[in-house]
Amino acid sequence: MIIAIHNTKGGVGSTTLAAHLCALARDLGWKVDAMSADPTKELHQHLEPLGIRCLDPESIMDREAAADDGDLLIIDVQTASSPPVEPDVWLVPVSCRLALDHATALTDRLKGEVFWLPTMSYEVTVPSYLEGVQALPSVPYSRAIIRAAGQGTVWSDPDLALTPGAQALRESLTQLLSATIGSRGAHAEEPATPTP
Repeated sequence: MIIAIHNTKGGVGSTTLAAHLCALARDLGWKVDAMSADPTKELHQHLEPLGIRCLDPESIMDREAAADDGDLLIIDVQTASSPPVEPDVWLVPVSCRLALDHATALTDRLKGEVFWLPTMSYEVTVPSYLEGVQALPSVPYSRAIIRAAGQGTVWSDPDLALTPGAQALRESLTQLLSATIGSRGAHAEEPATPTP
């Protein structure tokens, strides 16, 4: 299963979402790898503290490993790039009105299942002509998620894990995994939520 995270509008949080999705999938028991189609390779910095492998899209060996190994490959696709392999599922972050416009134009061209993840303070409605696109529950703006970026995940710190943003992010990404890889026979258990 390959999930690509993409919006042609920059700064929408695709790298942060990719790192959190990798961590959650691993915690749920799936063997997960990541790949960055971003020339800056920022995803490597997010995943290194988590011990999650980030493959090089330019390497033939890594592409073969991605095709043959593991349950899930998560690709961080940046604004001007395209994924090095064809994904099964697209996750389109929507962080503002401009990102919503970009998501609408982009989604019309994507092949495969498409999910929108609003990372804004209001719910997003998918235009009716974009058939089959699902909107995940909105994740509100969260200083905790921003603070955790590059140091693991927001769930790595018990204090940050209890914030509304962290809990909303877990709920949305869990719903995505349940609707995609979960329906294809993977067997994993929900990790324990930290308690105060």
